[in-house]
Amino acid sequence: MVLRQILPWQINKILIFLIFPVFSGFSSLFTFLHFSLILAYFGISLHIFVINFGKNFGKFQVCTKGKSAIGNRQVRNWGLR
Repeated sequence: MVLRQILPWQINKILIFLIFPVFSGFSSLFTFLHFSLILAYFGISLHIFVINFGKNFGKFQVCTKGKSAIGNRQVRNWGLR
């Protein structure tokens, strides 16, 4: 998997985007909408992370061939593949 490297000027752009409404003369409504977008972005990112973790956990269950670590009880596969 190829990860995209963040360049220094992109980091500065992100920091300016995060701090800009706090130190500017914009109305509180603009600041509220701005931080609502940031929270939505982090919420979506967290959701994607949880979905991917669930897929990996499902693969782990398949790799154990349906057996739990304790005894030979069958582990339920919740369809996360």
